[in-house]
Amino acid sequence: YEAIVKAIGKKQMPPQKTALGGEIYIHGGGTTSDWTDGCVALQNEEMKEIFDAIPVGAKVKILP
Repeated sequence: YEAIVKAIGKKQMPPQKTALGGEIYIHGGGTTSDWTDGCVALQNEEMKEIFDAIPVGAKVKILP
């Protein structure tokens, strides 16, 4: 927690390997079960649509 707070205070990327979690990915592989460890899972067809429309590395905002 402290390392995350410190990094945010310095406007740096927080460490990604902490007990609180880390990176969130958007990936294919299906949505039929809860297997993603917090990532956003899409059907492979939906992932292809996103891959074709948005450049790799683009920043995205995930909203509730």
